[in-house]
Amino acid sequence: MLYRVMILFLLLILVSPLAAINNVYMDIVETGEDKGADTLFVGKDYEVRLYISNDVLLGEIRLAPFFRGGIVGKDGSKAGHFWEWVNVEGYGTIGCVRFIPGSRMYPPETVWDDELDIFEWNMDEDSPDTIGIRGVSSGGGLPPGPGDHMISIHFTPKMPSYGMVTMWADTATIPPTGALTFFDTFGTPIYPTFTTASPWPIMIVCGDANGDGSINVGDAVHLINYIFKGGDAPAPVLAGDASCDGSTNIGDAVYLINFIFKGGPAPCCPPV
Repeated sequence: MLYRVMILFLLLILVSPLAAINNVYMDIVETGEDKGADTLFVGKDYEVRLYISNDVLLGEIRLAPFFRGGIVGKDGSKAGHFWEWVNVEGYGTIGCVRFIPGSRMYPPETVWDDELDIFEWNMDEDSPDTIGIRGVSSGGGLPPGPGDHMISIHFTPKMPSYGMVTMWADTATIPPTGALTFFDTFGTPIYPTFTTASPWPIMIVCGDANGDGSINVGDAVHLINYIFKGGDAPAPVLAGDASCDGSTNIGDAVYLINFIFKGGPAPCCPPV
């Protein structure tokens, strides 16, 4: 009986998710929060979280998350670039990459003590959409372990002047091997699986005329400057249509002031 129990236990280990330990998992959270986002809002700061699992000591990693945008309802379209990397004084030329304290990859200069290469790519001939992360070790390496949150890439969504967009996540190829590649300390390639919470629709914050991700008196001022002084338009213009009447005008600034200071109805925005 005990023998059968031991066999069953071993089989459970072999078929459990933990058995397939070489994996890169990616999700997105609003910066400062821990709950995974299912919708991204224009103007808010988000971070792409990379969780890495490996079952051997790694001497090199090659990661390249690739993001692409398209208009909802136009399957497969490449409608433009709808995010900007956020400089958090991290790594790379634009400082948008952070390594997470307490993870197995921290500090990165110790783990990847020979080379740490972070670069921005343009995969769709529109604008940069990929962050490549390559680490090579001459002594430290990445110890084996479960899926720690090791890397964050910071960005903020944007919106075109029309339509609703969706952001998908995939991986780009770092030559000469595949999209995601680990190498053990002997130089043997290991191809991890890639899983993600993608895709994410990108939406406006109704009434957020200045695109900072929140509704406040600055949005009313932005509308007044736009309407009377030729200032910048809301992006998209419908983000300023707080009253949901189909146009952006001074009535929307009044609507916002009533909402902010007098407890009036919340901005509703027309569908886009």
